[in-house]
Amino acid sequence: MQSSYASTSKKSFLHFFDETSSVGDYAEIKFENPSYSPSIGHDSLVRALNVIENEKDLLQLTETFFAVCQNNYYYVNYQKFTTELQLFLSRYKNWSKHKIIQDWKFIVVLFGVLAVGSGYEYLVEENTLPKVTHFMLGLQDPGMKYYKACIPFIGDLIACHDLASAQGLLLFGQFLTSIETSVSDSISFNIGPSDESGYIYLRTATEIALANKVHLISVVNSPEDEAKLRFWWSCYCLERKYGINLGKPSLIDKEEITSQLPSDCPELRNENGTSNYLNQRAMVELTFIIDRISSTLSVSPSLNSKDRFVKLDFDDIKELLKSLDEWKISYSSILDLELDSKDNLYRAHIHLRLNFLLAKLYLGKPFLLLKVELQSGKKNLNNSERVFIDHLASIGVDSAFRMVQLFESLAENQKLGLFSSTDFNFCNASLFMIAVFLKVDKSESTLLFFKKGISVLQVLAMGCTAAKVAFQRFDRIQSHIMKSLDESGMIPTSLVEYNGSDLVENVDTEGDSIFENEAAEFLNLPRSILELESLPFDEEFYGF
Repeated sequence: MQSSYASTSKKSFLHFFDETSSVGDYAEIKFENPSYSPSIGHDSLVRALNVIENEKDLLQLTETFFAVCQNNYYYVNYQKFTTELQLFLSRYKNWSKHKIIQDWKFIVVLFGVLAVGSGYEYLVEENTLPKVTHFMLGLQDPGMKYYKACIPFIGDLIACHDLASAQGLLLFGQFLTSIETSVSDSISFNIGPSDESGYIYLRTATEIALANKVHLISVVNSPEDEAKLRFWWSCYCLERKYGINLGKPSLIDKEEITSQLPSDCPELRNENGTSNYLNQRAMVELTFIIDRISSTLSVSPSLNSKDRFVKLDFDDIKELLKSLDEWKISYSSILDLELDSKDNLYRAHIHLRLNFLLAKLYLGKPFLLLKVELQSGKKNLNNSERVFIDHLASIGVDSAFRMVQLFESLAENQKLGLFSSTDFNFCNASLFMIAVFLKVDKSESTLLFFKKGISVLQVLAMGCTAAKVAFQRFDRIQSHIMKSLDESGMIPTSLVEYNGSDLVENVDTEGDSIFENEAAEFLNLPRSILELESLPFDEEFYGF
């Protein structure tokens, strides 16, 4: 039997997606072979199913997935999935060959759930961080075996073009983006993977969802309709989450989407009665704002390569700040909710706040970099421009401090995700900002936040290889700064005695961020600053 597997590592595969990534009219798409029948072989399925060690572990991982991983997104319909899982287990026990082959798409979705859920069991069991294991040495992600088992079916999955295939692709895309995250030889700001293969899965899932017109569900007549539109919004948000950081354009304009936002539906709640629909709704609207921030603060492809500056309209920045403040007010009911750490939505709420702070951090990053550059005295700006730069830079720095505080809460409650790219990426971004801020402010509070962020990164390094590399880099900076302070006799006592307990100073980034200064209209921001995604970690850069 000839394999229909299309390797995502082949240049022809990557070229195909580059050629088909432009925005098109998905309402006109018609498939030539909608009744595609894959040639799934019995031997391939047997090899795949051999990775299932026992039913107990399988059920435990699916429980972990729904309790921990499906937080601000919606990958799988819980009720439908559990029904299909019981049917699959019955056939698996009796080894009904023909019926199991018919289940091949569900098996792929199941393995996607198992891959994403692997490594998080401790979050729903003993509520304590696990001991160091073979996987935590960075040798392999615990979910990799499930992904590898399904590789022979990826080509058939793509060819099916239905929502079940999109589900499998979305799950494996999310899994791969978690393990592809890497750190270069510098302090990196990149939020997400440096490799595009995981993103390709996410984009393909989104394209299939568009082709099935789930972005056009304007009227919800059944729980199935609600499940479809929730899945659509997950595709959209995840594609944008990683696409923005890879410089990829959106597959569809916001104005072309007519689907409703997620709403409450009792039939779609989990077994314990919880639903994340409001979190997902908030995530959708925040993604719209982050997309606008990215467009405003990115270098346009139409910009002449010789142009050294990008003109930023202050009104555009003010409008983005206003949108973030309005979003926060709209969802204050969940942002201000103090959940017990054992609640299924605890991490979801923390991550939602982190996403909000990340949006503010995105806005402040280029202005903080410019503030550092201005210290050299090489640029002359008027007072209005300096005030504006200071204001935006402070928003970014305060957001980074606030993110460290949220990670402190996760750490105290033993809820850090050791294999979570989200936890690592957000922690890495906040430390990047604080590391830059140390160039202009080496106060006790700044150093304490930096020290706490590094201690969180050290915990994440138990599971995430990228976190291990990042920890080594940031720890080098910290060691150099502490050595310099010690030699100058300036080291604060609180830094010496700090043992990872509560931060001594709280910050408040939740106030009004509206900036009023009619004298300032626009700013020519150096192109190099907008394109900067990494910093050196040498001693000279952080010298006194």
